[in-house]
Amino acid sequence: MKINKIFIKIFLSVFLTVLGLSAVFFITANNYVDRKYKTLFTYELISNKNIVAHALIPLYLSGNTNSVQNTVDEYGRLINRRITVIAPNGRVLADSQSKAEDMPNHGDRKEVREALIGKEATNIRYSSTLNKEMLYTASLIEINGKPAAVLRLSMPLETINIFANEMRVTILIIILIVLCISLIVASVIAFKISDKITHLKDASAKLAEGDFSVKINSESNDELDQLCNSFNSMAEQIEALFAKTSEEKDKIDKIMESVTDTILVTDKTGRIIMHNGAFEKHFKNINPDNRFFWEIFRDKKLEEAFKELSSGATNAVSSEAEYENKIYSFSAAKIKTNENIVLTFHDITAIKQMALMKKEFVTNASHELKTPLTAISCFVENIESEDDINTVKHYISIIKKHSERLTKIVTDLLALSELENNKNIEFTKTDLSKITDSLIDFYKNRTGQKNLKFEFIKNEGPFMINANEFYIEQMFMNLIDNAIRYTEKGQITVKLERQNDKINLTVEDTGIGIAAEHLPRLFERFYVVDKARSRKSGGTGLGLSIVKYITNIHGATITVDSKVNSGTSFTVKFNAV
Repeated sequence: MKINKIFIKIFLSVFLTVLGLSAVFFITANNYVDRKYKTLFTYELISNKNIVAHALIPLYLSGNTNSVQNTVDEYGRLINRRITVIAPNGRVLADSQSKAEDMPNHGDRKEVREALIGKEATNIRYSSTLNKEMLYTASLIEINGKPAAVLRLSMPLETINIFANEMRVTILIIILIVLCISLIVASVIAFKISDKITHLKDASAKLAEGDFSVKINSESNDELDQLCNSFNSMAEQIEALFAKTSEEKDKIDKIMESVTDTILVTDKTGRIIMHNGAFEKHFKNINPDNRFFWEIFRDKKLEEAFKELSSGATNAVSSEAEYENKIYSFSAAKIKTNENIVLTFHDITAIKQMALMKKEFVTNASHELKTPLTAISCFVENIESEDDINTVKHYISIIKKHSERLTKIVTDLLALSELENNKNIEFTKTDLSKITDSLIDFYKNRTGQKNLKFEFIKNEGPFMINANEFYIEQMFMNLIDNAIRYTEKGQITVKLERQNDKINLTVEDTGIGIAAEHLPRLFERFYVVDKARSRKSGGTGLGLSIVKYITNIHGATITVDSKVNSGTSFTVKFNAV
């Protein structure tokens, strides 16, 4: 049996209560036994005294008072009690256990005084004659209506105590038996109560830790078992409530996590108390927990929006904020129930960049189209007023050149538009080496016209990819055209390599190269590093944009490595099949 504090408390409470009641009972029983035996022996002394009185009265009537001592001695031996006869003046006339002439006057004894006035006297006091506590009874013997003597019977209290002690021992044994039984009963009661309370404590601890399956078995229907049943019912209700709460929380979490926008919840002081998973995606290496939002977002518009919500001036605010070169559209709203504030951030950097690119595209396209159109218009007017046939031919050649540039720009724009809008491009299993092989001879002639060396390097295949052959040819031609256009001396190198599950197509040149600051925008429409050179060589600024679109629709990646006056290298990585 496991001993615990509750067991000890309950056991001691029950045992000490029984022990206290036993002590009270023993004291009460002891007093009762003491009184009872004193009363019993008092009645015995009175009865014996009446018998002795009947024996003495004839002696007094006959005047034979000399025989009183003999009668007292005889009856004293017979009833084993001390018998004393005292004259009305207090002189002891006879005594069964002492010599009467040696005894002092007893007139001052309480029992004697009361007997002389006619009372049935009883007294307990110390006997100076026998040197012990004695129980006395005394009454008056009257002869012819006159006091003749006081008859007193007595016995030692120790005799009474002998009988009383026997009863006390019996009572004490009974009490000890009751105490032993109470020990057992107290142990059983304490164990049962402490066991249930311990189970309740342990179950409560498990419940607090989140174990809602905990149950307490109850065997009876007392108050503790009713408490256990109530606990079981409470655990079931809490489990159901937590399940419902968890379900609702899971729904909210799923909604929060499914939202791609960043969501923050702050208290009314601005401290972040909740956020969704999109926060880590958009704001990396930042732990927002228990931080104020302005520690992360140092944006004046956002702070002003928070102040408006906190002051109650409005319930919702929308605006834009900047963070580390990114632009976010944010909305802030106050929760009515608890005054917390919900902040939603949507990354509109790409939208802003797209808008800027569209604006630049319109500007560039307008500029690129306006230049040849203006030239054509001017030279047409010159032809109208020119009579010299050679000059007219020169003007016509210029018009033709600008017309061809205009046609090339429109053709490239249409190609880009087709790439963007054509969602049903057909892909087939294609051998990339066949496409490159078919174009190598053509470009060897072109590089030869500029006195450039052309080199084609190919390792062992196969070079099979899922591709649209037409677009792959266009991409390859644009890369080589670009290399030839910006290379005046040296060589053009084309590499076709297979590396595990990747097929790499590389076009390298030893041309003028590209500065590092231009590389991030290299694939934008109409973006050219050297506009004058691009126009002179017939470039439109759309070729690399077309190349980028083609690589994207094929699930490929393109990288560029360049150094000014050293050359440029474009590498396209395809997934092999």
